[in-house]
Amino acid sequence: MNGPQAVFGAHVVGAVLVLGFGLFVGLNGNSIQIVIFGAIAAMLVVMGRYASSLAARR
Repeated sequence: MNGPQAVFGAHVVGAVLVLGFGLFVGLNGNSIQIVIFGAIAAMLVVMGRYASSLAARR
């Protein structure tokens, strides 16, 4: 696995953890938190794609 793939993979793993935490909290409490944590997870994936493209240029 090269650098850009590792960077993107780390962001995807972080996004899955955030989404899982949001589902856990949302199912035990307020359902709007699922949407909030889902949006944070989507931002992590988008940031991962951007960071991996930056790492590929170097």
